[in-house]
Amino acid sequence: MGLKVDTANMPSCLSAQHFDDWIGRFARLGQRFGFVGISALLPTLTVRFSTEEKRETYGVYSLEEAKEEIRSLFPRKREIQAWLKECLPSIETKEDLWESAETLAYQPKKLFDAEYDGEAVYALIREIASAMKFSALRLGEYRHTQREIVLYTNSILQTRKNKTAEQAFEEVFAHELFHAYHSFYLHDLQNDIKDEDILSRRDQTREVVLESLASYYENLYCMRHNIPNDLRDVWVRNMPAIYPYAGAYYIQDDREFEGILQCSSDLDAALRKLLFRSDAGRRQFYMIKNGNAAEKIKEGMTIIPKGIRSCPKGCIDAVIEYCREKLNAEPSSSRSILYFYTDKMRAFFARHGEEIGSKLRIVCQRENDRIVIYLETKGKPHTSVALDLLRANGNFMAQYGSGRPGKEFSTLISRVKVIGLDELTDGAGRLRPLAAVAPAIDLNLRQFERKLFILENLLDAL
Repeated sequence: MGLKVDTANMPSCLSAQHFDDWIGRFARLGQRFGFVGISALLPTLTVRFSTEEKRETYGVYSLEEAKEEIRSLFPRKREIQAWLKECLPSIETKEDLWESAETLAYQPKKLFDAEYDGEAVYALIREIASAMKFSALRLGEYRHTQREIVLYTNSILQTRKNKTAEQAFEEVFAHELFHAYHSFYLHDLQNDIKDEDILSRRDQTREVVLESLASYYENLYCMRHNIPNDLRDVWVRNMPAIYPYAGAYYIQDDREFEGILQCSSDLDAALRKLLFRSDAGRRQFYMIKNGNAAEKIKEGMTIIPKGIRSCPKGCIDAVIEYCREKLNAEPSSSRSILYFYTDKMRAFFARHGEEIGSKLRIVCQRENDRIVIYLETKGKPHTSVALDLLRANGNFMAQYGSGRPGKEFSTLISRVKVIGLDELTDGAGRLRPLAAVAPAIDLNLRQFERKLFILENLLDAL
C-alpha cells in the first residue's frame, strides 16, 4: 500500500500486513463518502510506536465545585438543602454525578412538592457533570509536519477494555489515518479547496471540527468491522466545548457527516453546520466561540423558568400514540399507553423462552414541560436468562455500559425530548393539529431511532 511502518517498539501481536489490511478497510469505507487520493497520501506517511505516556486534561469543575453549583440550582428550602447534603457526599466521580442526574433533578419535586423546573435543572446538572475535570491517556496522534502517525503502545493496551490488542490498535490507527487524510484532502491534494486553516489554526473551533469528524468516522469504522467501543456513550456524557471529540454526537447521519467534511475548508462554517441544528448544539457553539464554558453554564442557572405548562391529557396521549406507531411498536400493557416494545425486542426474549413483559420497554411520557422517550430494562441480575445474556455481551457493554449493579431499573437509551408542550399550541394558545407538529416530532425521534436500531441489531445476533 506504500505506508512506511517503523517496527521499533511495535507490539509482537502486529505486523506490517495488519496495516495493509486496515488501510484497505479504511479506503473501502471512505468510498461511501467519495474519498479520493488515498493512494497518493500513503507513501508520504510513516507509522511509528511510542512507549511514552501522555495525558490530556479536560473540564473546568472539581468535584466539590460541581456539587456547590448543583446546590445553587434548587430552592433554598431547608428540607431540600438537607436532602442534598445527605445525597451529594455519595457522589465521588464524574460518572457518579452523571448517573445520579435524574434523581437529583426530579426527586425533590416528588418528596417536597417543590416549585422549580425539573427539566431545566436536569439539563444543567448534566452540563455540570460534563464540565467536570478529568484526564485521559492520549492513544495516538497525527503530526502533519513530520507526516507521521504515532501510536502510544502502552496507553492503547491499558485502555483496550473488551477489545483484542489488534482491534485496539486498529481503532486508533483508523482515527489518526482520518486526520492524515483530512489534512491531505484540505491542503495537499491538488484541487479547488486547498486551505491553510487546517494547518495554521490552533483554536478550539479547529479542535472540535477535526476531532468530531474523526471520532464519527472511527465509530463508523468500528461498527463496520465489529470492533467494540463506547464512543457514543462518551459523546453523550461530554460536551464539545469541554471535550472536542463529543461534537460527533451532533452529527445526525452519514449525509450530514459528508456535508461537514466537504465544507471544512472553512472551519467556522463547519462548526456552525455541526452544532447549529438544535438548541443544545447552538449553546455549545457559543461556549466554544466565547471560550468560557463555566461562565455560560452559570448564565443558564440564572434563567431557569418556573412553573409547568398545562396541556390536555388527550393531546399528550395522541403524541405518545404517534411515537409508538412511528417506531412500529406495540403496547406492552393494556393498562397504560406509556410503555411499548418492538417486534425485535419481543422476539429476543421469545428465543430464550421468556415473555418480554416489562423487562425491556420503551417509555414515552410527559415530564414537566415536555414529552420524552427513553428505553429501560427492569429486572435485577440473575432474574432473567435473556437479560443476563444481553448484559454480559461485550458489544452491549461498550454501547450501554453494564447498567447499575443490583438496581432493578437501568436506562439504556437516555431521555430524548419528543416535543415541548409549548410547541403543541399556537401563539393564541390554541391546540395545533397533530399533522402540524409531526415533522418536529419526527426530527426529534431520529436520535432515539438511531440508538434503538443499534440495540435491535445486537438483539438479532443474540
